[in-house]
Amino acid sequence: MPKFTKYLLTFCTAYAIFVMIGCREVTPVDNDKPNDIDSTSIKLDSSIVAYWSFDDNTATDNSGNGFNGTFVNSFSLPSTGAKGNGMKFNGINNWIDVGNKNLIESGHTTTITAWVKKSNQGFAAVMTKWDADKSPDGSDWWFGLYDGEIHFTNNDAGCGRYCPDKMSIGLNIKNDEWTMIGVIITDTIIYYIKNGVIRDIDRGNFRFTSTPSHIRFGKQNDSVIGNESWYKGKLDEVRVYNRKLNNAELLKIYSMFETQQETDTVKIDSIQPYESIPDLLARWNFDDGTAIDNTGNGFDGTKVGSFKTSDGIRGKDVEFYSDGSSIDVGDKQLITSGNQMTITAWVYPTTVSGFRAILTKWEANTSQGGLLDWWFGLFDGEIHFTNNAIGCGKYCPDKMSTGLKIPNNKWTMIGVIITNNTVYYIKNGQIIDEDTGDYTFVSTAAKIRFGRQNGIVIGNESWYKGGLDEVCVYNRALDDAEIMKLYTNKQ
Repeated sequence: MPKFTKYLLTFCTAYAIFVMIGCREVTPVDNDKPNDIDSTSIKLDSSIVAYWSFDDNTATDNSGNGFNGTFVNSFSLPSTGAKGNGMKFNGINNWIDVGNKNLIESGHTTTITAWVKKSNQGFAAVMTKWDADKSPDGSDWWFGLYDGEIHFTNNDAGCGRYCPDKMSIGLNIKNDEWTMIGVIITDTIIYYIKNGVIRDIDRGNFRFTSTPSHIRFGKQNDSVIGNESWYKGKLDEVRVYNRKLNNAELLKIYSMFETQQETDTVKIDSIQPYESIPDLLARWNFDDGTAIDNTGNGFDGTKVGSFKTSDGIRGKDVEFYSDGSSIDVGDKQLITSGNQMTITAWVYPTTVSGFRAILTKWEANTSQGGLLDWWFGLFDGEIHFTNNAIGCGKYCPDKMSTGLKIPNNKWTMIGVIITNNTVYYIKNGQIIDEDTGDYTFVSTAAKIRFGRQNGIVIGNESWYKGGLDEVCVYNRALDDAEIMKLYTNKQ
């Protein structure tokens, strides 16, 4: 995201996924879209207008563009941030004044991101240029939170109260938990960002008329009139860009801080006990050197060929190191056509070139043209899921992710959420892309296999090479919090 570059995403309660908001449309962000670039070479200072890291315990604009802030009333310093130091607002009388400056231009696409650890509900002003005490002439734009939802409004179509058409739905930003929030602002659409991914949108008129009001962190209004929307909590790493950030760039900003070692940030460097997530149908952790289904539901596998065992993402893994290595689970009903399902796996591929089968029920070798139920794996570093209703036996760009770039020789969590007409692609705890189509299938007598397709060798087995660990199948669509839990808990 911005959001998916190929298709319209409709969030629907009927699908029971992600934001639970009825039906809202997320449309691709295409206008002025910068070129996708590999996350290792992203220049996040490109088109940056302002950047407050707060690491030096001041509100200096680290971009050098002069948007320096001044403390009003006392702050408790230093205060631990999402990375380095941050700012702690008491929600009573302290804020930061940046002055009357032209930070956001009406009609020019802008991205704002910030890390928050809030401690209050109601309206909580993160960054505003909004003087309700000077109404109707003192308000440009307002960025912050309302009851855990991201709120952005403007003076051409603004509001001074609860405004459901000016805020996200279903994001549920929690108190006392570091969360990356943000918005991408265009003339007619606002895209709401949570933890590096666009989760929701609103449509309307988002232009504004500039006024002499001041930019402030932590409150609105010049004088105190009783509706200051005081922000209470911590704030860190605020960035403003004068363009849309693309998918990879948003995730790069998020990933800069997701493994920080502070006790109040997300970290995945220690092993915690398995957390129970309902509706687990099968799990293979490979810790005992076998391919037993640890749920007890009977999806036990038999190793075929030679394997190695090494340290996995959690405990031990199973390593497919040569053509001929696979695991046979047999002809069993693991995935049910028409049901929502989730598959996740930790992979350490030694090669991602070409087709690499992770978990399949797909035999292209039979005389009747193939027993083809479903296929989950990789193609050239992208996640690939197909089915026999509209299958393919070759390169299928409409059946795989775009831009995920699963690397060689590195543990990566991958997965899919499967519905009747949409597949959502998961990388490292987040839904990054999606494809639409017919994902129902007719069940056949094909066997479930790890590491290959086909019952006999005919030359297109899609052998997987590398480590595999913690493969899970759920018989429902997991929500975004559950997916992130699997990632942070390495399960």
